[in-house]
Amino acid sequence: MESSALRNYAEALYLEASERGDLEPLLGALRELATALGETPELKRVLEHPGVDAEEKLRLLETILGGERPAGLEGALRLLTARHHLTDLPALARLLRLVQQERAGRQPVRVEASAALSEEQAARLRVALGRLVGREVELTVQVVPELLGGLRVQVNSEVLDESLVGRLRRVEEFLAQGGPGPETAGDVRGN
Repeated sequence: MESSALRNYAEALYLEASERGDLEPLLGALRELATALGETPELKRVLEHPGVDAEEKLRLLETILGGERPAGLEGALRLLTARHHLTDLPALARLLRLVQQERAGRQPVRVEASAALSEEQAARLRVALGRLVGREVELTVQVVPELLGGLRVQVNSEVLDESLVGRLRRVEEFLAQGGPGPETAGDVRGN
C-alpha cells in the first residue's frame, strides 16, 4: 500500500479507536503482529503467498494474537488482506503510533546511541530536543553499537548524524573530494 494511503488509513483507525476507547489495545495488537512478522520469515511468506486463502491468513493472525481482540483490528486486517498488504502491518503500527503522538502534541524523535543512555541523559536529551522542535518530545532510544560513539537523531525525515561513524564518513568524503589545498594544510594540522 502506498505510504500516503497507509498514513490515511492510520488516521482513520486512530479516529475510530479513539471514539471506541480502545486505541491502546489496538496499538498493542498491531505491534504484536508486527513483531511476529518481523521475527518469523515463514509468516511473511505465507501472508504474501497468493495461493493461501485470505480467510486462512486472517485465522493465522488471529491465532497469533489469541484471546480477545480490539474491535477495529478485524476491519484493519481485512482491508490489508483484500489489498494484499498484510506485510504492511509493521508500517501501519508505526504510523498509528505516530498519529497518536501528533494528536497529543508530542514530537516523536528516534535516537540511535552507541551505548545505553542513563535516565538522566535521556531526560536531558528530551528537554534539549524539545527546545529545538518547539514542543514536547517522545523519545525512542535504540542502542546501535556500530556507531562507535555519539548519537544519530531522527525527527520526521530529517537525520542528524553526530555518531563517530558518521563523522568518519564525512571526513572520508571530504578527503575523497581532494581535501584541503596546500595553502590550508598547516591549518588542518594545527600549525
